[in-house]
Amino acid sequence: MAVELDKKTGKYMFAGKIYKDGKCIKRYRKRGFDSKWEAQKAEVEFRKDFFMLPSDMNFDRLYKAFKEYNKKYVKESTLKSDEYLYNVLSKEMKDIDFLDKRQMQNLINKFDEKYSKAYVSRIYFFLNKLYKFGVTSEYIQSNPMTYVKRDLRLNERKEEMTIWQQYDFDLFIEEVDEQMMKCFYSVLFYMGLRKGEAMALQWKDIDFRKQTIDINKTYRYKEKDPNKWLTPPKTNNSYRTITMPNTLSKMLREWFLECSKWDDFAKDKFVFGYYKPISPQTVQRRFDDAYNKAKEKDDGLPKIRIHDFRHSHASFLINNMAGAGFSDFDIAKRLGDTVETLHNTYAHWFDTKDKSIVDMMNKLL
Repeated sequence: MAVELDKKTGKYMFAGKIYKDGKCIKRYRKRGFDSKWEAQKAEVEFRKDFFMLPSDMNFDRLYKAFKEYNKKYVKESTLKSDEYLYNVLSKEMKDIDFLDKRQMQNLINKFDEKYSKAYVSRIYFFLNKLYKFGVTSEYIQSNPMTYVKRDLRLNERKEEMTIWQQYDFDLFIEEVDEQMMKCFYSVLFYMGLRKGEAMALQWKDIDFRKQTIDINKTYRYKEKDPNKWLTPPKTNNSYRTITMPNTLSKMLREWFLECSKWDDFAKDKFVFGYYKPISPQTVQRRFDDAYNKAKEKDDGLPKIRIHDFRHSHASFLINNMAGAGFSDFDIAKRLGDTVETLHNTYAHWFDTKDKSIVDMMNKLL
């Protein structure tokens, strides 16, 4: 919707588009109004002929249009994440005006009191992109989230990231009995793969001659349809081919030779799971079993999450990059992240390295 002065006639005109389910179904323009107010009033009357007028719009209808539009442009995992947040919010939206900035601020304040900073951020950014779509598609006239603030919790101490050193990993892996699971946890620790990336690996992705692993997909383990198990990796940066250390290459080669003895072996079989990727429940259960045994031997062994294998790998690289001659760019490339993401995620480790650099300069200068 737009009202502006017509330079040709010196009078006012209105022009715009009518959208349905994210698609433009009508363009319009009308000239000859003596005042801006008259043009605005006329446009409102004109649009009353269409069911998607802002006055007819509500939160549920806006989301349905948003979902339909996004089917062509985002991954199914993103659609499911949005669907989850919509279900959380739809119950709250029944009792408030979804376009009222004050009521939306009160809603975010309510979430801030109940949920973590990360979870509130997910809700906040989902609402923001939903309303931006509504404005762009002319379902609504303004985005109330423009005026809504969330508590950044600047004084909230960030929980320290838990990682394993080589000693910790050696203690753990000694208690893993199955050959396949030894290989799986070793891939996470020595390569820094995300869990879904490791689950999706097929033998055709491993080049033993070059000692490389090609990461070109991830496993959506919550998807029941086998045809939708494998999807592109998390981001474009996640496509990468990275080199294995000798220890891991030898371990995987031995597992490959074992699998190749099976009658129906083929390169498209999964490295971890064979016919289908190993389940996350199995990954966690085997981890817990081995961790508990290792904990009995050394009570100081910290408990980590599966994703912390990746953090442990990143920590190892960051703390050794100066002496080994590689950079933060090389680390980001190996992890499938951007340098910006790397610095944001591991900022405190980079701060430590920066102090080491200054200490070195102070000694030499």
